[in-house]
Amino acid sequence: MRLRTTLRLTLRRLRRGEDGIAIPTVLAMVGISSAFVAISITASMSAQSGTIRDSRSKRALAAADAGLGVALLRQNRYQTSPTSPCIYVSGGALTTGSAAGDGWCPAVSGTVGGVAYSYRVSPGNGAAPVTIVSTGTDSTVVRRTAVSASPLTGASMLSEEGVIGQDTITLQGNPDIQVGTGTNGDVALQGSASVCGNIRHGVGKHATFTGSADQCDGYTVTEGDRILPPLILPTGIEASPPNSNRRLFACTAPNTPSTECGKDTYSKSRSSTVPWDPATRTINVGSSATLTMGGGDYFICQFNMNNGDLIMPAGAHVRIYFDTPENCGISAGGSQISMSGNAHIQSTGFDPAHGVFDLPGFYVQGSKNIPTTVTMGGNSGANEFILYAPNSDVNFQGNSTLYGLLAGKTLTMGGNPTIVAIPGLPPQNFSTTSTFRRDRYVECTAIVASPPDAGC
Repeated sequence: MRLRTTLRLTLRRLRRGEDGIAIPTVLAMVGISSAFVAISITASMSAQSGTIRDSRSKRALAAADAGLGVALLRQNRYQTSPTSPCIYVSGGALTTGSAAGDGWCPAVSGTVGGVAYSYRVSPGNGAAPVTIVSTGTDSTVVRRTAVSASPLTGASMLSEEGVIGQDTITLQGNPDIQVGTGTNGDVALQGSASVCGNIRHGVGKHATFTGSADQCDGYTVTEGDRILPPLILPTGIEASPPNSNRRLFACTAPNTPSTECGKDTYSKSRSSTVPWDPATRTINVGSSATLTMGGGDYFICQFNMNNGDLIMPAGAHVRIYFDTPENCGISAGGSQISMSGNAHIQSTGFDPAHGVFDLPGFYVQGSKNIPTTVTMGGNSGANEFILYAPNSDVNFQGNSTLYGLLAGKTLTMGGNPTIVAIPGLPPQNFSTTSTFRRDRYVECTAIVASPPDAGC
């Protein structure tokens, strides 16, 4: 009986007691804690890996975009040709040459911020759009981007913007511009200046309005850079013929220096320097005099006119090309065109109402090494001409009305001039190299592609 009672008491004590459970409990808690730690470490490592990959992806994309920028800059700075349409690196230097067997230019590589890029260009031979595909690689992360770019010539740029000052445009006084304007710098409208057209200023630059200056309603201000491309001279223009300089010479018996001497008529007496100075290749139109030029392409150094008139008769297509100041012996800051007083340029073949748009053209090479200027004015009446001077500072003054287009390295306008829009004016007939404007940007699939623009 006592034994049975003792057994029951012992079993009851064991059932209620917790002796011996501490070790399994601690082991279970340690296991659970370890699992949580492992999960946290795994999540942290995964997040860190994702952050690293995201950073590399962004760096690879930035490098690919940098490659596009480098390629487009080189396309605009270096002149190619139909026989050498590609710009690539050979022997550590940029050179031009032919395309590879797949029709694309050889790959060009570089680095930016320690990340590698490589780009290839589908050449357009200067007259057709180009495609540029660039690949950026950071470790194992690859990003590919592509742009298409269309060619711009001086004539096509003037068709879009009738007034261009590549580096800056400053409008003072009371100019009234009725065409679009464009620059890679700032546009400063002061006084009572007015622009009834779109305004483009450079990237990071501004269009500012002071005084009562304004832009007409319905037009926009945009941002973007464009480079005025260099002129291409007509073949053989240095010689006479084919240039029309001989028409400016005074005739001496028996009609020397050529049978065309004196065909460009002059209303006053000719001299050894007026209206043509063959030693300096300068056209000089005296006060109240009229020079009628009916030839084709002229090749001169300077044009000076004070209170005179230049007339291009109907049927003529006068283009006056200017040699570089270095070849002409013109010092830094010298003027290659000077019009003052009541000077006027007129075309009797300019009649927009009847679809006739013949305008004389002044095409000034200027210089990238020394500054040169163009000063054009007129105190009344109308002027009808095209001016393209990508390397010259243009100063347009006076109170006259211009029916035409202006482009210069810089442009300053003062007085009360008016530049009139000409509906239907076709692109002008002069040649320049091409620059390229970025039209379309896409990101491609990050694969090694053949052709290079596959997946774009």
